[in-house]
Amino acid sequence: MRHFEYFLFENFDPDQTAAHPGNPRQILRTQADGILSRVADFPPGACPAGLLHEEFGSEAVDRLISAGALRNNGERIYFDTPVFLAEDAPALQRFSRKTSIPLADLLCKQREKLWETAETVCNGFPPSVNLLDSVAIFGSRDIIMAGRQIGI
Repeated sequence: MRHFEYFLFENFDPDQTAAHPGNPRQILRTQADGILSRVADFPPGACPAGLLHEEFGSEAVDRLISAGALRNNGERIYFDTPVFLAEDAPALQRFSRKTSIPLADLLCKQREKLWETAETVCNGFPPSVNLLDSVAIFGSRDIIMAGRQIGI
């Protein structure tokens, strides 16, 4: 069986919702590694839903579906969130290597505009933090909206 690491976006107070049955940590704590391992044993789109329900129980499988980890598409189960397996590492490294230098070049060419954009965001953080966060997650709505206003 594989052992997965789970990275969850925190948009709630974990102290107040820790015991809630819908909390992803509660769901992923139970049989998740076993179920996700079984799905990973199959090529994409080939894991039979009935097999998972038989091996792990419908409730456990349905909880992973409701948590957004899996998706039921008729008779087949798919991952419904990014899942990276050890055997994916060479391809991920190859793709990262191929895109990282052009991406860094593009960011360097836009350095002035990126800094100007970070300075226009009024969210209580200094421009350096806004810029770092935006580059790190590459999707900050505030930075994107401000960037459109100045023509990035």
